[in-house]
Amino acid sequence: MQKVAEFIKKHPDCTAGVVIFLITLLFFLPGLNFEPLPLDTSAYIGNEYLLTPTWENFIHHLKTPVLGLHSPLVMHSFMLDYWIWGKDLLIFGGRLHNIILHAANAVLFFFLLRQFKVSRQTISLSLPAVIFAVLCFALHPQRVESVIWVVERKDVQVLFCGLLSTLLFTCGYRKNNWWFALAGAFFFLLSFGAKPLMLLLPLILLLGIWVCSSKFEWKKSLKLLTPYLVVIAFYVVLNAAQLGESAGGSAAGAISPERLSVVNLNCTNYFFKTLLPLNTQPLYPVFTLDNGMLLLCILFWGMTAATVILSIIRWRYRKEMLTLWLPLLAAFGMALLPMAGFKSIGNAEFADRYSYYPSIFIWVAMALAYNAFAPRRTIWQFAFWAYGFLIVVLGFCYLQSWQSKESFINAMLIQKENSHPTALRMASWHCLTQKDFANALTFASQAYEQTPEDQRQEAEVYLLATQGMVMVEQGDTRGIILIDQAITSPAWGRLRYSSAGFAEAVLLKAAELHLLMGDVTFARQCYLVLAELSMGSNPVRELSFKAYAAYLVKDYAEAERLIQMALEKSPDDPVLQKDLADYRKLKNLPAKAASN
Repeated sequence: MQKVAEFIKKHPDCTAGVVIFLITLLFFLPGLNFEPLPLDTSAYIGNEYLLTPTWENFIHHLKTPVLGLHSPLVMHSFMLDYWIWGKDLLIFGGRLHNIILHAANAVLFFFLLRQFKVSRQTISLSLPAVIFAVLCFALHPQRVESVIWVVERKDVQVLFCGLLSTLLFTCGYRKNNWWFALAGAFFFLLSFGAKPLMLLLPLILLLGIWVCSSKFEWKKSLKLLTPYLVVIAFYVVLNAAQLGESAGGSAAGAISPERLSVVNLNCTNYFFKTLLPLNTQPLYPVFTLDNGMLLLCILFWGMTAATVILSIIRWRYRKEMLTLWLPLLAAFGMALLPMAGFKSIGNAEFADRYSYYPSIFIWVAMALAYNAFAPRRTIWQFAFWAYGFLIVVLGFCYLQSWQSKESFINAMLIQKENSHPTALRMASWHCLTQKDFANALTFASQAYEQTPEDQRQEAEVYLLATQGMVMVEQGDTRGIILIDQAITSPAWGRLRYSSAGFAEAVLLKAAELHLLMGDVTFARQCYLVLAELSMGSNPVRELSFKAYAAYLVKDYAEAERLIQMALEKSPDDPVLQKDLADYRKLKNLPAKAASN
């Protein structure tokens, strides 16, 4: 025990780092036994043949987006999970991977804060201030979404790469060592394999040098940042077409008053949700400028304006804090810019996972506040740690919302009268799979009512398809009329991509019913649309559906060829093996017998 005490005394930072890692790990470990969540199946469960560690799959994930985003680093890490844990423990291993990465991020954030020093004002953060800020970040309710939702690993990966890059660059700047900066640029490049979230990191690093150094050496800074600028140039060239398309779209609508309103609401929400995470939920309602939000926006921009003014006039009272808070606020804005709302991301304008990186600058500011006030009076220490305890309690309570699909959906529907339409659709689809037809219809109707008028066609088609599916499931074959109306509607094209799981189930049901009625042409068209839905993301399903379409027109040789191609990708699939045997048998039968 004496040796342990001596080690702790001699190495307080290492000890604190280990303790932070273990606390974060223990906090999230209950999530290992939670059910798989929606969207986990899109990239993880059921697609295990794409996770087999082969060179073909490695290249496939480099080229193929998942849920609309190129994330090869994420998919390659899923391949590692599959290799270690196998199919049966895939979700368990995937969540453990996320939790370990998040705990590592907390430790990296800790050591980064311990290095924080403003030379010109001799400011550094005390150990208690750093521990307070890091634990608030690590155990915050908004971290749950990125850690427990396996498919959102991109957030923990991108921050891991970003923090490592920042630490290496900091070491390189202090030692004037270009090799450290080059290693930092490598991790900066690696972060783009998860998500292009660190795009403005070089600008934030430059801001940090300017704030913390006693003398700003711009030549040295630019020299060490050169590898980072090369990485950005490489990314821009590689994504020139996509960025050009975004820019074209931006010119038309990104700087419109509506988009600026979204940016305003998002900046305000991320800031205040980080400081006081109440009513946290997986999919937030569509925010509008009602009286409450208007007051928060005025407060946020008022605080921003006050910080700018006080920093400019260099007010004497706590001058050093004020001149640091402005750069931290600027860094918060730069970290938020890629997701603030100039371009819509995913199915929601605001999500907890988007705050994973920007929130660290708020916690640096809170560490500075702790450093300035808490050591001077015990009452301030009590206030800060009571606030930290509240954050942890809220985080633990919110963690329980992710135990199952039911609790997950309930968490999205805290305010049913103001829930996001996508959340209501997910609830409707879940109720339909559980044969809870009354609630399926209720949620689909509410989704229609709460959808903005300019998007009502898509919501109407969803409601129509749900009504048809419920009627069919209850034995009323007239439901096929409603299903046909839905899938032949012009708005179905948008719905089949925004609600892919539901759309696939509706198309399969339509194909089945039309085959029973003898309408082979319509059924074949349904299978071809299903193949299109799977194109790129799931080659085996794409080939299988194309084979079914070939089978329906009695092209058994083509069906056999397509199934053989599918079996090359997933050789152990028993359904594919049976289909291949059936198609070969049909191909070798006389035409009349095969037709029968």
